[in-house]
Amino acid sequence: MIEPRKYQLEAVEAVIEANKSGVSRQLVSLPTGTGKTIIFALLAKRLGVRTLILAHWEELLQQAIQKLHLVWSEANAGILRRKKTDGLLSEVCIASVQTAVQPKRLAVLKFRNFGLLIIDEAHHATADSYYKIVEELGFLQPPALRATPFPEGGLETRDSSAPFVKGVPVGRGFSVPISP
Repeated sequence: MIEPRKYQLEAVEAVIEANKSGVSRQLVSLPTGTGKTIIFALLAKRLGVRTLILAHWEELLQQAIQKLHLVWSEANAGILRRKKTDGLLSEVCIASVQTAVQPKRLAVLKFRNFGLLIIDEAHHATADSYYKIVEELGFLQPPALRATPFPEGGLETRDSSAPFVKGVPVGRGFSVPISP
């Protein structure tokens, strides 16, 4: 087990409160090394709903399952990538976007009826592969986490009429104000 930092707990609470207020598209932005993976593990545990976590690198998949088990040792979690499919039947599926977007895998994921979708490295969320998964699973835009709110070219949305992100005040200067 790990003892979460105060700002990590505040971030989880801020996401939950914003969601209760109807904000379903959120971005948690914290500097590298401050525990965004811990935050989304805490969020999945706290909500207790079937959760899909999308990432694009093997290292991020492994980090997600390790951190998840640090904060929620009894979590029924698995990884979905290439030939590793235990995530398809887990309550928390940590999936490679490259595998999840494949038609057969996406059909199974859709059937699982996830209550929470988290995208690690949110600046990838507007890529066609991510968008196809988000759209197919019926999510508008899920809570997303990354170190900085804007990549080199800026954070773009597919629906410019709706706000894509919400700044989450996590204290100690870690929050980055975000405007659409």
